[in-house]
Amino acid sequence: MTTEWMAKQDIVETAIQYVQLLIKEAHFKPERWEKLLNIADDVPDNIREKLINGMLYEISQMTDEEKIHLKNFIRKIIYKKIFQYSRMGTA
Repeated sequence: MTTEWMAKQDIVETAIQYVQLLIKEAHFKPERWEKLLNIADDVPDNIREKLINGMLYEISQMTDEEKIHLKNFIRKIIYKKIFQYSRMGTA
């Protein structure tokens, strides 16, 4: 193993632990969950699952207004992905 490879692995591991800390410290704030959802595609599957499970738990205890806010944000993500995939199919 090269020093460069080990350094990259350290960076990846640090980033994963940082994301786990952010999930733990979201504290029922929709704005924090939005930021985490924005990076959900960039994290490993097991971390994405923790993100989703943590968000679902916290959503169950949010106000209706906060739930609607997050649902609308998730809809925007879905529509954006559908649009991107539809453009790829016609290119």
